[in-house]
Amino acid sequence: MTQCTRCGSRMNYNDETTKLTEYACPNCHSTEIIQKESFRVTA
Repeated sequence: MTQCTRCGSRMNYNDETTKLTEYACPNCHSTEIIQKESFRVTA
């Protein structure tokens, strides 16, 4: 888990896609999107 940059509380796992992982803060509702370094491409 990551810490919220605004209020410092623990962020919840919100959503995950192939390229991104998103976390949301339950207190101040800010979101943080982290790009994955490697991902699988299906063609």
